[in-house]
Amino acid sequence: MKTVRPSSFLPAALVVLGLALPIAVAEANVIFVGTHFDIEASSPVDVGITPLRAITLTAVGKNGALPNTFDSTFSGVGGTGITTSSNRLHQVWEFYGGLQTPTLTLAGDPTPVPQELDTHFLIRSNEYLLVDALAEDITLGSPELDTRDGFGSYLRGSFSLKGDLEQRWDFAYLVVKAGTEVFLDFEIGGVDAVIPGKGYANSVGGSFVVPEPSTLLLLILGVLGLLRRSGRR
Repeated sequence: MKTVRPSSFLPAALVVLGLALPIAVAEANVIFVGTHFDIEASSPVDVGITPLRAITLTAVGKNGALPNTFDSTFSGVGGTGITTSSNRLHQVWEFYGGLQTPTLTLAGDPTPVPQELDTHFLIRSNEYLLVDALAEDITLGSPELDTRDGFGSYLRGSFSLKGDLEQRWDFAYLVVKAGTEVFLDFEIGGVDAVIPGKGYANSVGGSFVVPEPSTLLLLILGVLGLLRRSGRR
């Protein structure tokens, strides 16, 4: 199990303070290593008023493999998808909790859904071929919006991308409270960039924790503030 840590701006701050850069920072966001595909989680950002933390999951192809399939049912055999042990995935459903929002395509609620607060797959209806229905759950009752939002425990389904493929595929966007452990139980599949008809697949398992805002970062900002104040004397 690896823990995702904010790291995009730590190097410069550490240099300012004359501190050595931890080697682990460069690979901090890799949460699964597979034969054909790795899974990365972006550094979390605060969203909403709680605040909540949002991350993007990315499948990265290796040695010519291009990711194009997410399968949480393993072709009907089993698998749970992206889950939390209790209701920790923040969801916003359309029409006051009556309609799921597992993709970027929305049905058209007169009050637009703020997708930055919604856990969903990063696909639109014209971009994928459906294998098994995309699904999510919700227990209404979040302080963020109104009676349309709450928390659920899973995001799952099976689908393949249409059109041109790339080595990196942002496939899911998750919104959780800091400290949430997210469990991965699905398959990522893909094709070869050169050889027609050649396919790849990795079973993805394990978990990672979405961290609190970095205590190291808070320390760095505090020290930099002291340096600025001392420079004014």
